[in-house]
Amino acid sequence: MDSDQCFLRNSPLCCVKKRFTPAHGKSFMLRTLVLLAVVASFSLTVFNATSSAADAEKKASIKQVMKEAMKGPLGKKVASGDATPEEQAKLVSLLKDMAAAKPPKGDQASWDAKAKALVEAAEGVQAGTAGSGAALTAALNCGACHKAHKG
Repeated sequence: MDSDQCFLRNSPLCCVKKRFTPAHGKSFMLRTLVLLAVVASFSLTVFNATSSAADAEKKASIKQVMKEAMKGPLGKKVASGDATPEEQAKLVSLLKDMAAAKPPKGDQASWDAKAKALVEAAEGVQAGTAGSGAALTAALNCGACHKAHKG
């Protein structure tokens, strides 16, 4: 179609084949692909940063701590000295999250004292302090906390 014959002369659709010559089309496509790649990589970076920040801020619930640390083998394994440093760190982190939570029932001061004893005993085991395994075993007493604080 000749530009004189184009009935869409002032439209962007007019003479598409003439305006986008092969040389112009390749550079246009290359710029478009580069732009799309930059936008995609930026989007992935932002998504990963926000999801990592959200994961870092997310604290374990009391229910999750009970499931992983108390009912599961983690607490007993750390108290007995059979846990790896990673497992010890996980237990300390879980117990700190639980200590920061509000008790479902009972006095906040009692909750804080019992949770502090758990955290200090777990940190003692992690640091290799003598007698901290026995202190952790005593602090892991389910009945003492459940009578006062289980909702």
